[in-house]
Amino acid sequence: MHGCRIVTACWLLAGFSWAAAGNGSFLVNVWQTSEGLPHNAPTTVLQTQDSYLWIGTPSGLARFDGARFETFRVGDGLPDNRILSLMEDRHGALWIGTAKGIAKRSRGLIETMPDHWPDTAVWHLAEADDGALWLGTETGAWRAHRQMSPASITPDAGHPGVRALLPDGPDGEMWIMFRNSLWRWQHGQVTENKEFAIMIEDREMHSLKRAPDGGLWVSGVGIVARGTPDGKAWQKMAAGMPDAGDIHLVAQPAADGTLWVATRNRGLRWLRNGAWQPFGFDEGLSHDDARGIFEDREGNFWVPTNGGGLNRLREQRLAVFDRSHGLGRQSTTAIAIDNLGTVWAATDGDGVMRLDGGNFIPGLPEGAMPDGFVWSMLAASDGALWVGTFRHGVLRWKNGQADWFRREQGLISNWIPCLMEDREGRIWIGTENGGLQVLSNGEVFTYLGAKGERGDPVIALSQDPEGDIWVGTAGYGLLRLHSNQFARFNSNDGLPDDLINALHHDDDGRLWIGTGRGLALRHQDGFHCWTVDDGLISNTILQIQNDHNGHLWLGTDIGLQRIIIAGDTAGSGRPRIFSAQTFSRPDGLPTPQFTGGHGTTAIRETGGALWFSLAAGAVRVEPFQSLADAAPAGLHITSLTAGGNEFWHFERSENQQVDLPPNAGGIQIRFTSPALRMPEKLLFQHRIHGLQEDWQEASQDRSITVGTLAPGNYRFEVMVAGQDSAHSAKTASLSFRVRPHWWQTMAFRIPFTLAIVALTVVVARKWSLRRLRRKMILLQQERHIDQERTRIARDLHDDLGSSLTEINFLGTLGLAGAQSQATRERLEGIVDRAQHMAKSLDEIVWTVNPVNDTLSSTANYLCSRAQESLNTAGIRCRLDIDEDLPNVQLDSERRHHLLMAVNEAINNVMKHSASNEAKLTLNAAGGTLIIVVADHGVGFNPAVVPPGRNGLRNMRRRMEAAGGSCEIESAPHRGSRVRISLPLHQVAHANLPFGFPR
Repeated sequence: MHGCRIVTACWLLAGFSWAAAGNGSFLVNVWQTSEGLPHNAPTTVLQTQDSYLWIGTPSGLARFDGARFETFRVGDGLPDNRILSLMEDRHGALWIGTAKGIAKRSRGLIETMPDHWPDTAVWHLAEADDGALWLGTETGAWRAHRQMSPASITPDAGHPGVRALLPDGPDGEMWIMFRNSLWRWQHGQVTENKEFAIMIEDREMHSLKRAPDGGLWVSGVGIVARGTPDGKAWQKMAAGMPDAGDIHLVAQPAADGTLWVATRNRGLRWLRNGAWQPFGFDEGLSHDDARGIFEDREGNFWVPTNGGGLNRLREQRLAVFDRSHGLGRQSTTAIAIDNLGTVWAATDGDGVMRLDGGNFIPGLPEGAMPDGFVWSMLAASDGALWVGTFRHGVLRWKNGQADWFRREQGLISNWIPCLMEDREGRIWIGTENGGLQVLSNGEVFTYLGAKGERGDPVIALSQDPEGDIWVGTAGYGLLRLHSNQFARFNSNDGLPDDLINALHHDDDGRLWIGTGRGLALRHQDGFHCWTVDDGLISNTILQIQNDHNGHLWLGTDIGLQRIIIAGDTAGSGRPRIFSAQTFSRPDGLPTPQFTGGHGTTAIRETGGALWFSLAAGAVRVEPFQSLADAAPAGLHITSLTAGGNEFWHFERSENQQVDLPPNAGGIQIRFTSPALRMPEKLLFQHRIHGLQEDWQEASQDRSITVGTLAPGNYRFEVMVAGQDSAHSAKTASLSFRVRPHWWQTMAFRIPFTLAIVALTVVVARKWSLRRLRRKMILLQQERHIDQERTRIARDLHDDLGSSLTEINFLGTLGLAGAQSQATRERLEGIVDRAQHMAKSLDEIVWTVNPVNDTLSSTANYLCSRAQESLNTAGIRCRLDIDEDLPNVQLDSERRHHLLMAVNEAINNVMKHSASNEAKLTLNAAGGTLIIVVADHGVGFNPAVVPPGRNGLRNMRRRMEAAGGSCEIESAPHRGSRVRISLPLHQVAHANLPFGFPR
């Protein structure tokens, strides 16, 4: 909305006071520019059908929902910012009279009327019953019918300056009041009311209003008068009015028959039951220059003042007694009502007070009490007043005679926080040190004694229908006295707390317990308990009383609450409580702190009125009066903005579906429910379907802000209910959609996905073909290598092996014919060397031959070589071979390292162990090849190896080169154990070239 300014007016910051006025009291709230009002001299007030309050000021037009001002000025379509008059027609359009003509607001838009309409100051607006629009200006009255150009209705040039317009008949009749004359327009004719002219005696007039019974009310300089509906008879009503000669700007009859008069210099005057009462600055009005008074549909009175801002008057629904009524300088500690209906109040410092003619006065003669500190009080059935003092025992006051009961008379303490009379007329006394006593026929009997120690104070007493006495203590829990026996109940038995602030048996005999941690109800199997989580306004329950309707009233540390109990209260199933109403400082309480922890602090009159004691005064409640606040008039989602741009407004947008562009920015949704009496008691909750499912508490500014939302459909819901749940909740919703970017649409995503899939298939196919070609090339290379290895092995075996065999044969023949020892030794060396080379050649051929590139072939070869070598040395060879070896390929290099390491271990057994037995173990558990060579020989210390002995080091190096490890365990005379391990997953593809996919 271009040019629209929204300012939050917090009701907690708006000026607040309350004042007594005759038979009624009024709470006053004030709004000024600091709270968002455009100007502190508002000119006119109007409530439209949607319950909004409209305020005209010299600086623009304001709309008020009870919490926030929304301002409209020239930039929004007004011809001038000086607003003089307001009127809503039957179609809901708002007509605005300004200092420079008239404007019309419809569907959220303001338009200035065309040039042929009057462009002067429009002081008054009215709609006749035939739909004609009437304007009152300084140049006279104008009538516009069916959007035709306005026609002047002024009788003659001697009657300028219209002061009021008032519809008067089904055919469009209209009363027109000028400065000192009254005219009636009917069927195109204007007729003067002669009786009016005689009555006002040429005085200047200011307003003309209609009473609920159809009569007329006029006001002017020094005059207030009432006329019959036809204006033929008039009666002056200013007699008895204070300062009757003042300028009376408006005489406004209220719905309840009260007459309100706004004056220029004396504030307000109001007439009820034939008596005039003042209400000005001294009574709480912000300014004595009251320019009008307007009653809204909730019973509030709105008073624009000339410089003091806008005042709201609400009639006080609670009868509050405080310092101005002789009560409240100290805490009120107890309330009592005697059998004559006299109300007594005990105080913490001012003694005992008595209500007399609307004020509290001292109730006992001076000197009747040692000091003014009273802790408890009881009005007995025999007319006696019992007073429990802070440190002087108990006073019995009857027929002007004082009788004291102290320690000397048998009391166990002079500190008395609690008194109660049972059905037999006995007086029960709860003491500060935990003792419970009873006075009967002048004698004192003790039921609970201090027993030599200081106990928890007895602060509450109550008797149930069966005659049992219930005792509340400050820390020891709840006690029941039955047949002279006590039973104790505490938090272990289901009570919320061991601190019992209040006990109350209602009209149905149910026992209600107020504690420091919630409310409890005694039932046949235990206790039902409620806390703030169940709807209580506080967990500190200080006072309990019920009205004749069965509702329970709770005095707490933060206010007064009336609750309704739903469900069976006798059974074990916990009933449900409903908060029907709450009262606190905004309702006129001088303090929300109720007193408790001693005495009778809440009591009910015979007629049903309830009394509660406060930390500064007392309050009387009439439960049968209409105390509830009006239900929320309506719930509006007012606007939706995104990225600072407004996309939806409840007055200008017809669709309930909002379309937002992609990345529109942060979204703000505003909502409200016009409530002018107690807007702070409204509870708002909201949620956004598609983003959140749970209801969220709304902030005080009645808006929600979320960041940029993902594309999709959403629905915003808001719910409002009175804080006291006295009215059913109202809901409103608004659907909106965040459009996706073009690349987020299905029209783009489907072809794009198909293209990606097709591209993936093509790339995968090409990669697979390339991989297959590389694999075929590699297989060809491996096949060629295997063929070459086979050829080499064959050539070595056939050529070099046959040559070594021939040398061995020739050497053996030469030994047979050798004569000299030297020749024999040379030939033996040749034969040994040939045999050793043949053995090495066999190992090389085995290693090179690709036929042996398997784990099983390796295992067989190792076993055969070990047996051959050990048997040759005369050592028994034991084998332990895993029968289920995996089919794993081992390349020639790793097989060679493995063979050399095992050979070295076998040679060490043969050369150094002096053992007659060795064991070779081979298994492939857990993906690792494990070979163990063990003997039972002489052993050695692996840490001490003679120089030049490199066999152990070579074994370790070979296995590290193969990717495995070699561990040697030995000790002198305990044999040796060589453990060789080779991970099979490292060797499975060791023969593949680098970079080839495995």
